Amino acid sequence: MLRPLLDVPKARLVASAEVAGLAFAVDPSNADPRFERARLRGANDAYAKLGLTPEALALSARRLRRARAALDEAAQELLSRHAETSDAGYAVVDWTALATCPEEIALRSLSRLLASVGGSEDPVRLAKLEALFAALREHPDKAHTLGRCRIAPHGEGRLGIFREMRRDGLPVLELHPGEGALWDNRFRVTLGTAAPRTLTVRALGESGWRQLREAEALPDSLPRLAARALPACWRGESLLGLADFRQAPQCSTPCSRHEARLDCQATFLRGPIREPRRDAAAILSR
Repeated sequence: MLRPLLDVPKARLVASAEVAGLAFAVDPSNADPRFERARLRGANDAYAKLGLTPEALALSARRLRRARAALDEAAQELLSRHAETSDAGYAVVDWTALATCPEEIALRSLSRLLASVGGSEDPVRLAKLEALFAALREHPDKAHTLGRCRIAPHGEGRLGIFREMRRDGLPVLELHPGEGALWDNRFRVTLGTAAPRTLTVRALGESGWRQLREAEALPDSLPRLAARALPACWRGESLLGLADFRQAPQCSTPCSRHEARLDCQATFLRGPIREPRRDAAAILSR
């Protein structure tokens, strides 16, 4: 069976043509270092002498891919056993489990947690992850920020990962009855058709959190750092309440118990690392 022509090395092709007495043309620009293709060919020749042939590089890539898959699986296993996310857009991880596992597994686990809560489409750079992990080891009792997240102690021996409230605030959007939109790249917010009129969705913020706390409209189990960064429904400067974070659309009682006719649903899109032991549906329906 004949091999495709493109698979034949150039040196063999030239030798075969010379033995057969076949004339062929040589383009001198192929060896001219002024051209990038010539420089690349020269570099390939140098790499080949070191054993870095395309076949060797492809083999290394397959081995690295195999190792990466194993590391990713180990990171997922750690998160499945020692971390949980909430429909209210935050995550909690056991710090001892994170600090005592192999560093590569810890870094991959942190990366997934930050991506889940921060809502960023771009992964955090490895150098910044390494610096965060080193800072956490040195000062586990202090708060740190990275990837649009605030990482802070949360209960005994645990770290909480919360959406960071920046100076420029979080997005603001207008919803008409029956409309839905992506908010903060984390939540899909939908206003029911039964809603009386248009409302504004923006972060609850510190003042909104205080208002709902004073009205006893929020449970103690909802962390302040998480609540402040949740999408809340407003009409002008009047706070109507938080959207309903339970997944079932038929649930009509708002989580904040602030306005019974709010009819606004919010779905956390980053998906739980594992099923929370006490998720937001149970917490916010109290």
